[in-house]
Amino acid sequence: MSSDDAKETVILSSNNPLLRRALNQQLNEVETEETEVIQEVSHEILFLIRGMVERFELKKGQVIKIGRYDVSKGNDELDLTPYGAGDRGVSRDHASVHVDDDGIHITDLESTNGTYIHGKRLDPFTPTLLQKGTELLLGRLTVQVMFH
Repeated sequence: MSSDDAKETVILSSNNPLLRRALNQQLNEVETEETEVIQEVSHEILFLIRGMVERFELKKGQVIKIGRYDVSKGNDELDLTPYGAGDRGVSRDHASVHVDDDGIHITDLESTNGTYIHGKRLDPFTPTLLQKGTELLLGRLTVQVMFH
């Protein structure tokens, strides 16, 4: 048998630092994969507007813009124009909704007529945590937010 054909057999004990390092690396890779899967979980958010439901799937870090938009702009926008938003004082870029580790938040985008929760006007550009069933007032348009 030539030296190129020779194989080495190594017996590693559980105290061997090389074995421990290899096992830890494998565990870290598995944990990283599991973490990535967990972060991809999406949240179903329902907006109840004048008896109609608008449904969105929102992942952590994704943002939904709320206001009066051109329908052709994209899927991450809730266009309130069909619900009389123009007559009810909803701005074009009125508010946004996003998900983070703490939950689902709404942020007023310095709208002209404001975003209200329980009669309190939200400060512009300050994310506010939403609760299940929260009723928003965007200008003078009522929107209820539902999620699991």
